[in-house]
Amino acid sequence: MKTLEQSEELYRRLCAEVRRFTPGARFHTVRHIIDSFDTSRRVVDAALERMERKGIVERRSRSGIFVRSGSSCRKIVHFYPDWPSEECKGRTERFRAVFEKLDNYEFAGLPFNYQHELLPILKRADADAVLVDWPARPIRPDEIAELAMFRNLVVVMGRDLRDASINCVFSDTGYSALLTVNCFVRNGHRKLAMLQAEPSVGGNAYYRQNLLLYAKLCGCEIIDIDCHAVDGDYAPEQAYSVLTGYLDRNGCPFTGLVVNSGLAAKGALLALAEHGIDVPGEVSVIGVGSGEAARLFNPPVTVVQGLQEENRIAAGVDRHFRDPQSGLIAIPSRAVLELRKSVRNINREELS
Repeated sequence: MKTLEQSEELYRRLCAEVRRFTPGARFHTVRHIIDSFDTSRRVVDAALERMERKGIVERRSRSGIFVRSGSSCRKIVHFYPDWPSEECKGRTERFRAVFEKLDNYEFAGLPFNYQHELLPILKRADADAVLVDWPARPIRPDEIAELAMFRNLVVVMGRDLRDASINCVFSDTGYSALLTVNCFVRNGHRKLAMLQAEPSVGGNAYYRQNLLLYAKLCGCEIIDIDCHAVDGDYAPEQAYSVLTGYLDRNGCPFTGLVVNSGLAAKGALLALAEHGIDVPGEVSVIGVGSGEAARLFNPPVTVVQGLQEENRIAAGVDRHFRDPQSGLIAIPSRAVLELRKSVRNINREELS
């Protein structure tokens, strides 16, 4: 391991150690750190220099190392479901990068078993703040009540809990649905279908309701195809199986298909291809989320997805610790549409 990587690791471990000391107390000696962490003087000096720059400790000539007033590292833990998800894992790494730029924070990302009760896991967390990607299932009233009573800071991502005065990050599902329908309509598509490849709960349920509503308001016909997905089961195979069955029974009465999972859109593309249906020649496809994976499909799939809000979330957490009376952290995740080759404009053909 290179010196830079070693000093980075030691820095994180020493930030955790600082939390055991009161402000103004004498910290470990250099010799103690070298012996306890089995490292070199060069690595220790690099880690301590960074801690001093960030105002965590102060090195005094001939006196030792002291913890600065109010400098204890805050420990932030991001909990995310343990199913394969580029978005959850990517978010953890983005959080890590953001918090490392802020003063006095130690960050960790931890997966949890989405089939187990979540609140006991959160309660056991040794953290000053918990950021949690709520699994794709309804949040129960008793869970809301317990979250509202947590002593440490909790930010729930993927649920709108403002009415319960719980810190949250939530999707503007109405705007996401409007972007989807508008893209199809602008490109001449009026016969649509939605492949519900994720559980219809939380934001997914609201997106589905809004999509069906906006489609009808815009004069579109829309077919609702439910994969009956359960928590954690969003595999492309499920989308492939359900859409294959639908096409076998009904043919393809639509020219625009929404897949409520950018990742599951891969299964939809395969089902369409096996039925001789060209994308985007005969059917245009839009996925929801998983934008980076959908970019690699053939053709690359147009997606509607929320912007990365890690900077805003970290700023809200930092503001809370600097001023506990700063109010609720409530961040709407803004949606964007990334147009790719899976959508075809059939208006141009009609004009020609």
